[in-house]
Amino acid sequence: MRELRIRKGLGLRQAARVLGVSHTRLAAFEAGSTKASGKAAIPRRDLLARMAEVYDFPAGTLMALAGYSPEEPGTAEPPGEVAMQAEELAHILYRLSDQERRFLLGTARLLLAEHLDVPPYGADDG
Repeated sequence: MRELRIRKGLGLRQAARVLGVSHTRLAAFEAGSTKASGKAAIPRRDLLARMAEVYDFPAGTLMALAGYSPEEPGTAEPPGEVAMQAEELAHILYRLSDQERRFLLGTARLLLAEHLDVPPYGADDG
């Protein structure tokens, strides 16, 4: 993780501020353990996802490097090109306003309904 932070040109304190953690906690994550107790220091999934965004690095890869198993429920990534496209969309969505995200998701749902000949996601059946 340290290499990713440095590659983005971020100092420890600057990255910690952006990520919303203390610089000592971030240093522990980068070292893999805390200095005081020597216990393993592994970021939660939500922080790893934020790190992936800030460091511009694939979230699935970062989670795997942190020791999270892709077999755990809800963590498996789709294969190949779909995974890359999904990750790109996630990066895009993160940078949009709430209104822009709602518009984009609504458009995607309409496209899906058009191509699959099913009602848009969330539409009433009645």
